[in-house]
Amino acid sequence: LAPVFLSRGDTRTPVKVGVIAMVSNVFLNIIFAYYFAHVGLAVATSISAVINASLLYYYLKKQSIYQFSNDLIKLFLKVLLASFIMVVFILNFSNDISFYLENSVWQRITSVAITIVASAVLYFACLRLLGIRMKQL
Repeated sequence: LAPVFLSRGDTRTPVKVGVIAMVSNVFLNIIFAYYFAHVGLAVATSISAVINASLLYYYLKKQSIYQFSNDLIKLFLKVLLASFIMVVFILNFSNDISFYLENSVWQRITSVAITIVASAVLYFACLRLLGIRMKQL
């Protein structure tokens, strides 16, 4: 979204929003890393990215430069649903940590590979069932 501002000669807005996102990332990293270790860092970074994109979109909409179409919102919700179904699958069918501690490297690699492939197949099947084609993504 930042290139839209830059193409209009507005360099200040994306920089301000970027600073807000970076500061929020620092604070969220401190909070989440304390409770969730390295996973907290990933979550904090993801939240900061959402803050960045949301603020940029807010300013675009406020200045009447851009607004999401209903088709784009529907596409987003369908992708979100397919992602949710994939996450539920992964959480229910991936192995316990004990499996990874007790088995050989090849068994662990095979297990992870099968989970990744099955999850990807499920995700794209869900997209297809929801009427989404690859060229829409």
